[in-house]
Amino acid sequence: MPKKTKILVFIDWFSPAYKAGGPIRSIVNLIDHCQNDFDFHVITGDRDLGDEYPFKEIVLNSWIESMNYKIIYLSRKKQNFNEFKKLFDEVRPDVVYFNSLFSYKFTLKPYRCLKNNEVNFLLSPRGMLGSESLKIKWVKKNIFLRLSKLIGLFKNMHWHASSEIELAEIKRFYGKKSIVEVIPNLPVFSNHQPETKKNNPKDSLNLLSVNRISPIKNVVFLLKVLEKIEFNIVLNLIGPLEDEKYWNQCEKIIDNLPDNCSVNYLNEKDPESIKKYLVKSDLFISTSLNENYGHSIVEALSQGCPVLISDKTPWKQLEKFNAGADLPLKLDLFAEKLNYFNSLSVQEWNNYKIGAIEFFKKNIDLNDYRKMYIKMFAKLAQKKNI
Repeated sequence: MPKKTKILVFIDWFSPAYKAGGPIRSIVNLIDHCQNDFDFHVITGDRDLGDEYPFKEIVLNSWIESMNYKIIYLSRKKQNFNEFKKLFDEVRPDVVYFNSLFSYKFTLKPYRCLKNNEVNFLLSPRGMLGSESLKIKWVKKNIFLRLSKLIGLFKNMHWHASSEIELAEIKRFYGKKSIVEVIPNLPVFSNHQPETKKNNPKDSLNLLSVNRISPIKNVVFLLKVLEKIEFNIVLNLIGPLEDEKYWNQCEKIIDNLPDNCSVNYLNEKDPESIKKYLVKSDLFISTSLNENYGHSIVEALSQGCPVLISDKTPWKQLEKFNAGADLPLKLDLFAEKLNYFNSLSVQEWNNYKIGAIEFFKKNIDLNDYRKMYIKMFAKLAQKKNI
């Protein structure tokens, strides 16, 4: 039996962590889909995003064998050069895969420590080079981008882009000669069949939004859309509170919404709980300023929940499939579309639910994506960096 290619993954947070959203799902799904093709080893932190204390009932600083990979949760004291070098020597990987451009502890520090080893490195920016993402802490990020290019920090780096948009972003900052593979992220596979809508659509329109509470997710815009709605509407909002000041803005709007609008902030939820909310919801809504992929959007489609999203994601032509709509970020356009959805009959709603799943099946070829990942990692493993 041929030896499997060893892939060493560095990521700030990993399951059971979930608060960081998409980046975690990207690697969890990759391992789930490619577990029989590669030997994955994951190095990650000891707690979830924003948590004060480490995970309970998880052994730290030792490799843990899972069904399809090995993982080590490092305490903060162990997130250092010596430990990274020791773990690298234990695994002797064929490829080292980083999952954040700006992570000091789990990209920059291990890369500086390991970059002279005979191994190929792969980095996924995870949307961090998008124009809206860069506006947050712009000065610090701009200095880093300019300096890293000037000193050739990533001269031996291979890049993974999840879309053509991200490909252009990488080449914009790190040059047209950058070696970039474009492969969409792998979603959770679903055989879900949508249930018919049992309640009268005119009772209320039930919306679900899953995202971090931060400016880039544009929650204030979404709440201002609700100000324009005259029918009964309920918004369930799920996600970690990342920016307290921004949430204060949101709360002021929520407090002054008309009586027909109800907003429930449900804090963070694990992926299984989110699935249950998707099944109960009429419509998934996102007004994000930038999504290089949008795992929650794809998850909604896979569960037969139509989506109403901004045009700042890779998911287009939703209306063509009766799967929802992607719109420019204009308040009146979103309000008008919500009015349209509220007017639908039960049969029309069912057509949208079926359309969401059909869009998922048509645009996301899991087997094809898997083959692309196998080809990319095989190519990286063949020729080692020197």
